[in-house]
Amino acid sequence: MREDDRHGLDRVESRARESRPDREGRIEVRGLSKTFPGMSRPALDGVDLIAEPGQLIDVMGPSGSGKSTLVMILNGLEAADKGQVLIAGRDMSDVPPAGRPTATVFQQDNLFPDLTVFDNVAYPLRAARLSPLQVADQAEVMLLRLGLAGLERAYSHELSRGQRRRVALARALVPQPRVLLLDEPLSGLDQALKAVLLDLIDGLRRRLGTTVVHVTHELGLALATADRIVVLDHGRVAGAGTPRQMYQHPANSFVAEFLGRSSFLDAETLGPVPPCGPGDDRRARIRVLGNELVVPVAPGVTVEPGHTATLLVRPHCLQIHPLGPTGQRNEVGCAAREPRQERGSAPHGLVGIVQEVRYRGETMEYLIETEQGSLLGTGDLWSEPLARHQMVSLKLAADHLWLLA
Repeated sequence: MREDDRHGLDRVESRARESRPDREGRIEVRGLSKTFPGMSRPALDGVDLIAEPGQLIDVMGPSGSGKSTLVMILNGLEAADKGQVLIAGRDMSDVPPAGRPTATVFQQDNLFPDLTVFDNVAYPLRAARLSPLQVADQAEVMLLRLGLAGLERAYSHELSRGQRRRVALARALVPQPRVLLLDEPLSGLDQALKAVLLDLIDGLRRRLGTTVVHVTHELGLALATADRIVVLDHGRVAGAGTPRQMYQHPANSFVAEFLGRSSFLDAETLGPVPPCGPGDDRRARIRVLGNELVVPVAPGVTVEPGHTATLLVRPHCLQIHPLGPTGQRNEVGCAAREPRQERGSAPHGLVGIVQEVRYRGETMEYLIETEQGSLLGTGDLWSEPLARHQMVSLKLAADHLWLLA
């Protein structure tokens, strides 16, 4: 990129940031409900959501959970039966789509086939009656940012799928909307291209201060880039929080299972554990797999003695060690390096048998059969992999487990 081009980009983006009050892109959704005619259940049922200015919110959930309906109500293409959508504190109920400070990119590119790339991107600027000089300046800046320089005169049928998605994104971003709504625009692209485009979106929203609501099924990308993740289930918010909160401390078993490979064990509660100090997490003593552990506890879980709760075990929380011919632990062939001793970790008396061995690229994954069910664990790539039907000893990293109702 030429130095004068870079300076032009910086000037345009600086003006965009300076023209926005701090609360301009804030989204607040209050009790949003929507039932379509002929449907037996609502598409949305009392959804609450807050997106602070400049945040990237990933909305996830199974098919039919209400994700696209939420986007359609945010941009005004559908009306809610109940509830409110506020952007920058203004109620959008009576504001038509064209009057909302939003732009939307759908799964389909929806480019104008009879217009060039430049004219597609320039379309919203001309519709806003900007001067030809402003149109040219802002369209060229966005084409540069999206890596489309040199394709200004091309038509959509001459572009690759990835290039068409870039044009659609450029057209949505060029009027500098306060809110960018993305309804699975990366669907159908290969993983490498998805990562590149999401990095572009993430970089642009940070530079421009645009609030982004992104409907996606891409868990890995969501965990890596989102400020917050919202999981919908049957039209309701099943869980919301930062990626780390949602993965490590989900609100319930549905969210835990939806957001990554997991194992669940029945645990007997033995009672609460007094906090070690101010701000210490709520903890409880439990009995699981014949061992007593002290583990973190989700809000609302009953931990008085004699109750049964569900223990979430992510693959990285299970330490696996192969057993030698005599049943002794073999330190040389450990499938996972042993971390520091965790508070309340289980002793090495737990034994299992390797049922499946899966190569995941960055790690090895093992399905271990125990007396109380199957557990997923991971191992590194620099140690000798375990074999199917091999006997192993297991240890649970108690501080990283999570007790659910």
